Amino acid sequence: MNIKLVLTVFFLIAPACLSHAYDDNRLYRLLESGRLSEAAAIIEQNGDSRDAKLWKSRIKFYGGDYSSAGNVASENSGYFLKLAMITKNFSAAESSHFVFKARGYDVILSTYALTALEMSYTEIGADLGAYPENKILVEVYPNKEEFSFASTIPLDIIEKTGTVGICKFNRIMLLSPNALPLGYRWLDTLSHEYTHYLVNYISVSQCPLWLHEGIARYHDTRWRLAEPLFLTPDAKNRLADSNKAGTYVTFKKMSPSLIYLKDQDEIALAFAEVSAAVDFMKKNYGPDALRLLLSGLSSLPYNKSFKSSVGVSEASFENKFRKYLGGLGLERAVGTVSDLPVFYSKPEDEYIGADAAGKIRLGDKFRQLGNMAAAAAQYSGALELEPANPLILLKLSRSLLASGDEKKAEQYLLSAIEKNPNYVTPYQALGELYYKQARYPEAIKAFCESIAINPFYENAHLYLANSYIYMGNLESAKTEQDILGLFGSRK
Repeated sequence: MNIKLVLTVFFLIAPACLSHAYDDNRLYRLLESGRLSEAAAIIEQNGDSRDAKLWKSRIKFYGGDYSSAGNVASENSGYFLKLAMITKNFSAAESSHFVFKARGYDVILSTYALTALEMSYTEIGADLGAYPENKILVEVYPNKEEFSFASTIPLDIIEKTGTVGICKFNRIMLLSPNALPLGYRWLDTLSHEYTHYLVNYISVSQCPLWLHEGIARYHDTRWRLAEPLFLTPDAKNRLADSNKAGTYVTFKKMSPSLIYLKDQDEIALAFAEVSAAVDFMKKNYGPDALRLLLSGLSSLPYNKSFKSSVGVSEASFENKFRKYLGGLGLERAVGTVSDLPVFYSKPEDEYIGADAAGKIRLGDKFRQLGNMAAAAAQYSGALELEPANPLILLKLSRSLLASGDEKKAEQYLLSAIEKNPNYVTPYQALGELYYKQARYPEAIKAFCESIAINPFYENAHLYLANSYIYMGNLESAKTEQDILGLFGSRK
């Protein structure tokens, strides 16, 4: 989240009773880490036994062949066959290392998704030292109900945790950003989940949850930023509040899953902590410590791998990290909106504090009457109370634009983005301003950022197509025009 809270929840499709012919835990670890051929070789040793047939059906499932998996009678057949029905009309697009599947409006995501995933493959692969050979399946589900069924995460848990993506069953599953009123950082989420895939691949699914989530959260912006943005203003606020209140979430409390934490706020705090912990490890225990730790987990017990690669025990590391957090001296940015995904439309007043609300209402009245100077004065007063609030910054910038002061309006929009990098509307407004000013490279950058959060704002694609034409980039313009055609075909 930034972004969103994205969890890797390891609900496994498990047999009704453990087989006696195989080491089930080992086989599941092989499947979750993408080693399907290695698992298949083990199963072949047992011929056509009942256990072998069941495991072969699971390998089909992990390989994305849901119909074949469901044709073998087992306690999971119904799940496999229903999943085959849900995904039967998915369209596929491929890149060098990924297969992207979606249906309906969500097919417009493929070009952006595959580009971000290939960049993740390169950048995060270089960081962690691994490049999986097999193509990785990515599926986008159009609504919470289908996402819940495919991922096996109950609907109430999805909403409690803010889960919008998951790496599980040897694939990446994503909830369409169209299912949320403002979208979410869906491209970062794809990168986040790919990082989970990579951690499973390297460690053979032996990485503990706090470290798993910390690595994924730390790296989920690496595909687009040389220095990852893992501590947004919202995350810093949560750490500052935690330092003041003494509400640190221990690594032990995060296990076996973040879903067991109290609420979204505690989960968001845990994400801020573990991503900061990974940064602390890289900076204080050497750039290779993390890579050595992950690779060691494939053959060593966790505690031994941690001590040999980091140089201290996990308990000692956590104690030092807690002292480090306490000494950061983080200050709250007043008015920032949460990075948590919003599943339902919220009234504007939920984003604005009570003290500023009166000034906002008065400013809105002046704006409706066409008195932009008076409106700007009221919004400025509200901004003094909540200097990082993106809604107030937006209102102020729009009143200034209506008055013809584009320079100041731009400054406030840039401030809204800096303090709320995962809130979509300022990017859209800034892109439109740049387009109006014929600043096409800057317009392209702003609209690409907005699409990385809400790709279903049709005007963003229209402005992008025209901006690319003005810049002479006809190939990219054609891509955006094709997307606009898909929008038009569904009206």
